[in-house]
Amino acid sequence: MKKIILLMTIVLCTACSAEYNLTLNDNSFNEELNAMNIDSSSYYNELSVQRFPFKSQYGTLIDAVAPVVSDKFPESNKKDISKNNENNIQYFYEFNLGNYGDSNIANSCYEFFSVDAKENEVSILTGNKFYCFDVYEELDSVTININSNYKVIQSNADKIVGKKHTWYITRENASNKPIIFVYDKSKKNMTIMQYLIDNVPLVVVVGTTLMLGGITFLIINTKKKKANRI
Repeated sequence: MKKIILLMTIVLCTACSAEYNLTLNDNSFNEELNAMNIDSSSYYNELSVQRFPFKSQYGTLIDAVAPVVSDKFPESNKKDISKNNENNIQYFYEFNLGNYGDSNIANSCYEFFSVDAKENEVSILTGNKFYCFDVYEELDSVTININSNYKVIQSNADKIVGKKHTWYITRENASNKPIIFVYDKSKKNMTIMQYLIDNVPLVVVVGTTLMLGGITFLIINTKKKKANRI
């Protein structure tokens, strides 16, 4: 039996923000939550009385007093990532495609959270409302990043830079801020370097051909110059 204490740290923040990062790899979904600017003295003294959301058996979000026990959602690992006189806590967990739908973090902040795979198409979808602002008055903003080398079929991200898709959630837009991310797990958007690494035989053949062609051109050009001098 595992205690769900996910995200309850946020209630101890002053001007607190959180950043959620999901990195999609070939065989893993690496989840990371960084809660910044935490009141560490309160964190260590009040662990047993803080309030945090969890899913009831009826699928509704409940504001409950810790600890709550659940067999469904895995407990994330935790470490201190404090720096620059700020108290920061990081939660992290490694899932696979089959069990990422059990993410404690995602299920805590959205009443509906789904990870569905149909052949090569994988959909990560949530409900419209982001609930965590209703529970944590001290929470100001949440940034969600999904990093993926796969070909993205659909995304409603606020910002896309390279392989990173970013959503910015605030109290003003939380009532209608769903996450939609659909990708093709059979296709990757590779960098030039990654393409070269994955296609070494082809690169060798093309490179050799170009090199021989260059040498042949130099030899012919040199012979022409000598002939013209005569």
